[in-house]
Amino acid sequence: MTARIGAGERRGGTPIERALLLVLWASLLNWLVDLLADRRPILLYDLRERFDDYFAFILSFTPHERTAPARWFADRVALSPAPGFPKLAGLEGLPHTALTNFFVTPLTTSYCLVTAALMRIVDPSLLYMATLAGLGAYWLHLVRRFGPPGQRVMLGLLGLLAYPTLQIVTRGNVYAGITALLVIHAMLLAVRGERPVLAAVLLGIAVNIRPNAAPFLLPLLALQPRWRHALIAFGATGAAVLVAGLALAHRLWPVYTAPTFLAGLGNYHWHYVEHAHGVPYGSSLYGALVMLFGAAPWQEATAAAAALAIVAAGTALHLKCPLPPVSLTFLTLAAYTLGSTIIGDYHLLVFVLPLLVAGEGTRAVTVAQVAAALMLAPKNLGAIDGLSVQVVLNPLILLTAAAVVLALEWQARRSPSPRLALA
Repeated sequence: MTARIGAGERRGGTPIERALLLVLWASLLNWLVDLLADRRPILLYDLRERFDDYFAFILSFTPHERTAPARWFADRVALSPAPGFPKLAGLEGLPHTALTNFFVTPLTTSYCLVTAALMRIVDPSLLYMATLAGLGAYWLHLVRRFGPPGQRVMLGLLGLLAYPTLQIVTRGNVYAGITALLVIHAMLLAVRGERPVLAAVLLGIAVNIRPNAAPFLLPLLALQPRWRHALIAFGATGAAVLVAGLALAHRLWPVYTAPTFLAGLGNYHWHYVEHAHGVPYGSSLYGALVMLFGAAPWQEATAAAAALAIVAAGTALHLKCPLPPVSLTFLTLAAYTLGSTIIGDYHLLVFVLPLLVAGEGTRAVTVAQVAAALMLAPKNLGAIDGLSVQVVLNPLILLTAAAVVLALEWQARRSPSPRLALA
């Protein structure tokens, strides 16, 4: 992927360099505000909940036995085994509205069950550090493989220091990290028109961790010349991983079945959506509407409609004349984020994509890259009723940027340019 750096970029820096500076500056500013403000810190999750999505969640699964001694984070590990993590109920919670650990997909459940067993014989903190190291190595591999020459160091630092990465590490949500890296890898292969089967397999695995990632199939097919191969591979991978994950999870934990998984999802929806417990540290349009107006039934449908409108408008423009990869990936990212009813900020790492993809310096591309950089930077500078204003700012940025990108691309198609003629 060739970096196209003109005179203006040499003076002001490349999009990757500017994004890294923005992330570093915003992180420092947010930390200083947290330090000086007369309120609880809101840059990252409460320290009393650090690593909970790893230790506390995984150790809520069987076997409920003592873990191996932990060299690091011993306090978090010691508090984690059930019933030390009272937020989750077991099978008895399904007939009611208790939050259980049945709501995650079969693949994620299988991972948690295997890791929970390993924690009885291997230092849990060592397992966590090894997992983070693996995620970091995967990211650096992608940088080396796809990063523009001369920008790989900056790009590597951007991915490691971005606000979503800090959320992944401090919250322990390694599932968000692997999903993001799989999606990024698949999309970069698609942009290059390379290895359609591998790209589809990667996305099929990602969707088995986070089904909300399914919309990325659209740009994957749109960018791959051999899209039929990609579609067949995606369907086969998605189905095979789903069945295998369900079989393994049920073998390791017999009470986990398709019905208990669906019942767990229902309880999750009641807890996190209907009662808005998933709004803090989120960037969905649903979360912004709840924060502004209070929870109401119409908000989930409104968020889904906004996401579908972005997808429909982008598809119409792309069918008229192919969108630049930067615009196409950004519009997909915007729809994915706005339309996911619950999407924690640790899922925002995928916004490195518009910065990784080479593109001509059109106004639409510039808007997409600026918005992507903003999504990688923290904006937890103030709070409303204890919730960060970022809950509203991020969806507002995405809605505005998506509308501008669509308008600019539509305008470009009304007045044909050499760029469009060559597309």
